[in-house]
Amino acid sequence: MAKTQRKAIHKPKDTAKKWEAKEERRQRTEARERRRKRRAMGTERTMKEAKKSQRLEFVKHASIQEILKNRANGRRLQTDREVRMLYDIPLQSDLIYTDGSCFCCGRNPKAGIGVYFGRSENRNISARLPGPNQRSNRAELFAVLKALEALHLDMILSQGTKLVYILTDSKSVVDVLNRHYPTWTQAKLSDKDGFQRVRDMVMILQDYEIDVQFKHIRGHSGILGNEIADILAKKGAMMPEPSDENFDSEAFDLMVEEMLES
Repeated sequence: MAKTQRKAIHKPKDTAKKWEAKEERRQRTEARERRRKRRAMGTERTMKEAKKSQRLEFVKHASIQEILKNRANGRRLQTDREVRMLYDIPLQSDLIYTDGSCFCCGRNPKAGIGVYFGRSENRNISARLPGPNQRSNRAELFAVLKALEALHLDMILSQGTKLVYILTDSKSVVDVLNRHYPTWTQAKLSDKDGFQRVRDMVMILQDYEIDVQFKHIRGHSGILGNEIADILAKKGAMMPEPSDENFDSEAFDLMVEEMLES
């Protein structure tokens, strides 16, 4: 009877020791699994960074046609005619595609702009975004401004077109240009120098009977013009930062803030 009692007394202690040993093994197993996952994540992150670096190098050195072929991956890209039909744009119009791009290289982001007038156009623009604030929304808006400048400098279009559509995949840019700024009074515009500049250029073009419309299109959806504008913007982001003394960074920042708040 006493022997049986001793076994009954020692049994809980043995169970506790077994449970502690089992818990230690479980914790060690979980720790190994966490280390394995961290190594895997580190390897995956390294692989992603390596692939991203390869893509950037490819974009930097390859031609537009090579990049387009790589992106298309066998599919046919939509032409201007198809874009006009898809977005209800008159056939008797010129299309200008604009885009902005930004690479976040650690704490040193670099943004660029792309403006695509056409395959044989020498007015196509690929440039770095000026100013210290290198952000994609600034690049999107600045690309539209450069497209307007190009139209402003070349009032008489090559084929005498009187209707121009500036197409961008930035909905915020289109919204602020189509819905908000036309309703602002002169007093409000005086505090928004960038939008005053847009309206002035549009009005001058109207004086020459050139009607400019801003339209939003889907980005990265197989539209040839948008794809080329994106490539031009990415190539622009890899260019050295320009030193433009006439560029008012603070005024442009106010314009971007207003665009984002609208």
